[in-house]
Amino acid sequence: NQICMFKGFKGKFLTQYGIGSDLLEVDPNPENWHIDWEASCYESVKHKGIIFGLEEDAIMNEVETNKSFPIGWICIAPPSKYEEHEE
Repeated sequence: NQICMFKGFKGKFLTQYGIGSDLLEVDPNPENWHIDWEASCYESVKHKGIIFGLEEDAIMNEVETNKSFPIGWICIAPPSKYEEHEE
């Protein structure tokens, strides 16, 4: 139950972030990002239900301010399990 946008999609999330943007442009606080290593995606507690995947040649990492995390796809889905862990 999700809608996904991939390379070639020109729309923007919050009117400014899209495919090719950096995760830290969407939410600059690395502590806000949850990583699902099995699904190879990231989700910020600030934007519930928005899931971000990296470009194909990017490597999954813990979110750090000194690294680049280029968005390769964005999915809109029901809020995840991470919602219950928000403080």
